[in-house]
Amino acid sequence: MSPEYFFLDAVSFAARAHRGQTRKDKETPYVAHVVRVSMIVRHVFGLDDPRILTTAFLHDTIEDTTTDFDDIAERYGEEIARWVALLTKNSKLPESQREKARSVSLTFRIPTRVGSFAAFVMLSRENEV
Repeated sequence: MSPEYFFLDAVSFAARAHRGQTRKDKETPYVAHVVRVSMIVRHVFGLDDPRILTTAFLHDTIEDTTTDFDDIAERYGEEIARWVALLTKNSKLPESQREKARSVSLTFRIPTRVGSFAAFVMLSRENEV
């Protein structure tokens, strides 16, 4: 599969990975969050790079499903897997330290355009986009 079409595959991958999960309201399928974030990344931030859109669709798969880094790297490549991993909270840290550790990591490791997306993802979690 060509990288320019990864994001199309990522839609189905995320839907399968999040199957059965719901948002905090216990009614909305979790994948609705992933789709909303991806649409905002594309239409509000104007980011149309297929790698960023793929990352947007996959951004919660490592954190909230049985998907791991290797699954994403095998299917979408190391770069996208690293970006998804950077958006993943380290569950080994105490809850109070997870967001801070991730934001420090993001600040120093990813390009500005992806950094904008990452900042949005962190805000969306706080505000339940």
